[in-house]
Amino acid sequence: MSQQPPPPPEDQPPAETPTAPAGWSGPGYAHPEPPRDRLEAYLRSNAGRYTREALTARAIAAGHAPDAVDAAWAVVDAEDAAEGRRDRRATVARVIGGAYLLTWLGVTLAWLSSNIGSPGSVATVSVVFAVFLFLPGILGYTFARRSRLLQRSGPWTAVAYATVPLVILVALAGSCIAIVPPFGGFM
Repeated sequence: MSQQPPPPPEDQPPAETPTAPAGWSGPGYAHPEPPRDRLEAYLRSNAGRYTREALTARAIAAGHAPDAVDAAWAVVDAEDAAEGRRDRRATVARVIGGAYLLTWLGVTLAWLSSNIGSPGSVATVSVVFAVFLFLPGILGYTFARRSRLLQRSGPWTAVAYATVPLVILVALAGSCIAIVPPFGGFM
C-alpha cells in the first residue's frame, strides 16, 4: 500500500497547479502566481492579458478564498468604472459592421437612383461591391469582437481601434466609386 503525502495546510496553495494545453507549457505561457497580499493589483495588472475566469481560477488555486477573489474583482470593477474603462468589444464591432453595411447600402442606392433603366447592371456592380467589402468588414468585426485590448478600454482606445477598419472602408469605397461612379452613369 502506497502512502499519500498529507494535504497542505489551508494557508498554503495546493501543490499541483492546473496544467496547460499541449504546446502551451513553459514559463512564457504560465499564469503568474498571485501574491498573497495584493490580490487586486494582481487582477488589475493581468486582466488585459488573461480572462476573468482564468485569473479567478488561478487565484483560488493559489489559496485565496472565493469570497476574497470576488471582493477583489469588485474593487477592480469599481476602479475601472470610475476611470471609464469597460468592455467595448461589442460596441466597436457594431460600429465597424454597421459602417460597412451602411456604406454598401448607400452606394448601391446611389447607383440604383442614377441608373433606373438598367437594374441588372446595378445589381452586378452591387454584388461586386459587396464582395469587396465583405472580407474586410467581417475581419474588422471579428477582430473587434475577440480583442483583449477592448476588453478593458477607455473610449479613446475604442476610437483608435475602429479607425483602421474605417480607413480601409473609405479606401475601398472610394476605389469602387472611382471605377464606377454612382451619379455619372456607367462608362
